[in-house]
Amino acid sequence: MSSKTSPTHDIVIVAPIQRYPFFRECLKSLSKCNFGDRIVNIHIGIVDDEQFKDVLNYPTKIDLNFLKEINGLKIYYFKKNHYPKNLNHIFRQCSGDYVIKVDDDVVFEDKKWLIKYENVLTSLDLGFVAMANRRKIIDSVNGIGLCETFTGSVMMISRMVIDKIGYWNEEYGPFLWEDLDYKERAKISGFKFKYICRHSNCGVKMYHCETFSGCPEDYKKLINNSSKYLYQNVIEMKNKSHHLILDNFKKYEKGIGLYCK
Repeated sequence: MSSKTSPTHDIVIVAPIQRYPFFRECLKSLSKCNFGDRIVNIHIGIVDDEQFKDVLNYPTKIDLNFLKEINGLKIYYFKKNHYPKNLNHIFRQCSGDYVIKVDDDVVFEDKKWLIKYENVLTSLDLGFVAMANRRKIIDSVNGIGLCETFTGSVMMISRMVIDKIGYWNEEYGPFLWEDLDYKERAKISGFKFKYICRHSNCGVKMYHCETFSGCPEDYKKLINNSSKYLYQNVIEMKNKSHHLILDNFKKYEKGIGLYCK
């Protein structure tokens, strides 16, 4: 943790440019949030992948001038839609006490969501908190409802987790399942986590759009491979000791850019 009085946060969003209507609303809602005395940097990675130009049915008229209105915004451009790899590129630029992965189809209706997420994390001494994708509340912390189910749409990750288990597993390219993989690795490394209900006293709106339903065929094959890899890898992680799992991930270090300490 930083020695600074005010904690620092890095918010990371990676979005295909064809999803402009979604990430525009996401960033607009972030620009209106109240972060208190916290230092917050917002990082957005914009992906302009030629293979997706004709398959995502979103408006083609895109105006990125609104980005200039957002304070503390850093912009990155990518030519390939490889979500975990693009995430890793940005995460390595982040030095905050907390790094928050945010999906581009999230809108923050509660202006103090970040303060509430941090409060849950620090109150319970957690490694990370994430948004839950169900309504059923099983517990609460300072009026914030907690659920059992997990989604990686909003994940506030402490620096100590990143320092210990590293970044996102790029084997899950081009997208999907990297968040579940990260959760399992954090669990194996001894970190605790909770899931915050988006319908409780911490309003977050999430669009359930079929983002990749019209993907090119080669991308569909890669997604299918990611699904198989998730199943095999998570089963393996649950059946091996902590040290063996880290050794297993270290062997990917040079090949896919995963860094484990």
